[in-house]
Amino acid sequence: MDVSCLRHPVRWQVSLIAAAVFLIAGCSGPDQFGNGAPTPIPSPTPIPTEVPSPTPEPDPTATSEPSPTPSPEPQPSATPEPEPQDTPTPDVEPTPEPEPTPASTPTAQPPGAMDSLPVLEDFDNAGFILADQGERSAEQLAQAYIETAAHLQRLEDWGFQQHVYREFTRSAGESDAEPPGYVLATINVYGSPEQAALALQWLERLQLNQGATAVDPPELGEEAVAVTVRTSQGEDTASVYIRSGNRTYIYYAQGDNPLPMVLELSQRVFERLQLTG
Repeated sequence: MDVSCLRHPVRWQVSLIAAAVFLIAGCSGPDQFGNGAPTPIPSPTPIPTEVPSPTPEPDPTATSEPSPTPSPEPQPSATPEPEPQDTPTPDVEPTPEPEPTPASTPTAQPPGAMDSLPVLEDFDNAGFILADQGERSAEQLAQAYIETAAHLQRLEDWGFQQHVYREFTRSAGESDAEPPGYVLATINVYGSPEQAALALQWLERLQLNQGATAVDPPELGEEAVAVTVRTSQGEDTASVYIRSGNRTYIYYAQGDNPLPMVLELSQRVFERLQLTG
């Protein structure tokens, strides 16, 4: 600044005022304005729609190359136990009921001994009537033989269990009917099929030893025997012995031509009992 104007008092005062104004105008900045200067209105800062995530400051302790982090040793993973589940119950096929034994099987179990005897219908309206029926004990059977004690012992050896009988005769109005006029049917029940077979063999030998004649037996049961013999009174008789299981079925007829009667009767009874083959 040129200060030579200070030498003159009037100019100096005027110059001093002008210099002061100049210094103030030339050396002051905008932030040095007094209270009377207008305050500038700052531009509004736009509000961001999304807040940016702050950038993390670098770790001053971190080195230029990070040390590798050791991988953890793999731990055996425990296999989870399977949760119990309701195992569906498989459909069980119903057990098939056993089929009944065919009617033609000879070993089919017959009814009770008394119900296995002939009935009037088995004679095909031949004019017979029921004369007697019942059951006898081993002692009663043994009394029909001369050697009673010996036969009783035989019955015990055969495992005797039961003896039933049924007698048929012609009615009075059928006296001229076709013979024979008397029929007896019996059933003996023994301890086993083998014991029943022994009893049948003994009865066959007894008949043959007393003069009976063996004839062709019916094809019934497991084994069968048929014999004919004439009594001391001169009457013809015929007998059929059939073993089925542990039973012996006996059909006896007396009179003229008795063999066809007992053969036909045994066939009808076994068919009714479903014991035929």
